[in-house]
Amino acid sequence: MKDSELAAIANPGEAGARAVGLFSGQPGVDTSITRTPRKLNVDPNARPPAREDGPRPIPRRFAGRNYEALTGTGTKGDGMGLQKSVETYGTAKIHVTRNVMGVNGEHWFEGDEVTDVPVNVAIQLVGDKSAYFDKREFKSEGEIEALEKLGYRVEPPMLKAKDRPEFASVVARKTSKWLAGTVQPSPGTA
Repeated sequence: MKDSELAAIANPGEAGARAVGLFSGQPGVDTSITRTPRKLNVDPNARPPAREDGPRPIPRRFAGRNYEALTGTGTKGDGMGLQKSVETYGTAKIHVTRNVMGVNGEHWFEGDEVTDVPVNVAIQLVGDKSAYFDKREFKSEGEIEALEKLGYRVEPPMLKAKDRPEFASVVARKTSKWLAGTVQPSPGTA
């Protein structure tokens, strides 16, 4: 420690002495925090701005329900097997945003488009930000416009050029060795 730091600790000054007295419980030491009060108005029609890290949108017809997680059919009670889940909740189409373990132990990778996913599984993946619902799941309810007005992005995130099918032929081309001659001259050209 520097000498100036040691001196500040040894001689804390008036504010430091009051803080020490307050926190050590000495009688007769009072502190108060003063600040200027503000006058605030609350607009009941205002909506908070959409957050990039906020929850992903869920179609209205799926929202507001408690969903039972998938379990093995051999568990206590009936369990919520895959078939029972589809019959109870229906299916949806999702887009996977990070590698996850899907239904029946199948690996789902980032960028996969999975159809006929049980809604309870889709809700769990969307809640974990591992997937998002396909835009067509919102279309029948006219929700897309409302969500976009609130600032949510319902469109799928942009893909890198190497992952897009229209650029597959360009990515598959072999790269030329045009720099090879500049580093080591070809034999017979020196």
